[in-house]
Amino acid sequence: MSFSTKSTWSPGGVRELLWISLPTIVSQSAGSLIMVTDRYLLRVLGESHSPAAMAGGFAALTLIMFCLGLVAYVTPLVGHYVGAKKPEYACSVLSQSFIIIGISYPFLLLIGRLGFGPYVAWAGLPAEEAHLAQQYFRIMNVGCLFTLADVAMGAFFAGIGKTWVVMLISIMGCLVNAPLGYYLIHYGIGGYWSGIEGAAIGAVGSALFMLGLYLYFYLQPHMRKTYGFRASLHINPVLLKKLFRYGAPTGTEFFLIFIVFTCFTSLYHSYGEGPALAMTAVQNWDVLSFLPMWGLNIGLMSLVGRHLGARNIDLALRTTWSGFKVAAIVVGASVIAFTLFPEPLLQVFLPETMTLDRSQVLGLGIPMLRLVALYCVAHSINLVLGATLRAAGDTRACMYAGISIHWSLLLVVYLSVRYWQFPPLVTWQFFVYGAFAESLFFILRFYWGPWKTARVI
Repeated sequence: MSFSTKSTWSPGGVRELLWISLPTIVSQSAGSLIMVTDRYLLRVLGESHSPAAMAGGFAALTLIMFCLGLVAYVTPLVGHYVGAKKPEYACSVLSQSFIIIGISYPFLLLIGRLGFGPYVAWAGLPAEEAHLAQQYFRIMNVGCLFTLADVAMGAFFAGIGKTWVVMLISIMGCLVNAPLGYYLIHYGIGGYWSGIEGAAIGAVGSALFMLGLYLYFYLQPHMRKTYGFRASLHINPVLLKKLFRYGAPTGTEFFLIFIVFTCFTSLYHSYGEGPALAMTAVQNWDVLSFLPMWGLNIGLMSLVGRHLGARNIDLALRTTWSGFKVAAIVVGASVIAFTLFPEPLLQVFLPETMTLDRSQVLGLGIPMLRLVALYCVAHSINLVLGATLRAAGDTRACMYAGISIHWSLLLVVYLSVRYWQFPPLVTWQFFVYGAFAESLFFILRFYWGPWKTARVI
């Protein structure tokens, strides 16, 4: 595939990809700021609050990950219909995702209420951190309805190519979250719900605010006319089946992989407060580097889905190669920063006053953050190729590979922590190098898999 200037500026090139992906990259960057803002603001309250917010937040996110992955498939499915000149099906696809969310929500609340206590006991979190994590989780679990609705709406707008709406709303949500979180952490509501509970309420409040903005844009007259709003106000068995057929494997993959990630985080916290604090600071920067790449992934799924819907394989391939060019720029900045400036980056998320030895926390965190630079390279390959494969409907193969690789990794990490009793840095290396095994699968599947001849619609 040519990497010439002509290819760069033609359909499927960098310019077309950036037109779709740049707003989603910015929006996911804003989303990553929302995720780490709570942990940054909570650091003034003590050494246990930030790790507890991470543990509780990851647990809440894990619980909704199946639904999140399923409704995220709205993006390529809508993209296929737009590419096939059938935009009137777009709103119906979104409506089916809302039906799924509505049915799932009571079960998510029940599972969260019954399951978080045993999970914390299994993970072996310190008593104070476990108590704070439970407070944070409880509120985030109740507010997951708004988070899922935001994901579905954002996936819809990305699928129809209006990613600037997603960007605008994400930035507005970020701007609301920071001052709201700060106020609630320090003052609460009527003197109650302050501290870590205030941080969780602030996050839920910003999600509700973003949902209101999405509905404003969605209900505009031209949107309703172009994308079939009136016809979408009922169950469409055909579209619901398609969403489950292609979205359920992605949701299952995301859910089971995120269980691995959450369990790994909790197992690592069992090393003690020092490693937990170092990991929290490192993963804050990991999130800040990962979500912009996820924005590229969303843009790729939309554009590749559109080209495949129009039966244009050459443009789908060209778009994938353009994705690697953009990924090199996005990831390159993170790799340079994590490699050359790890200490000042980690200091941002460490408490101003610490009872722990700061030099020991930094001594562990610095090599961990440098290893994340390698992880970013592998993960960029996974996100670019994974976007193309999933947009083509090759979701089952991605699911089987992702689950087998990550659960094997969790077994190794569990043995490393509980039985072999390896040092924290060795366990972290297992986590980082596991991403390269997944990269090998995506490369092989992309070159020799059947995705080029698949038909989603």
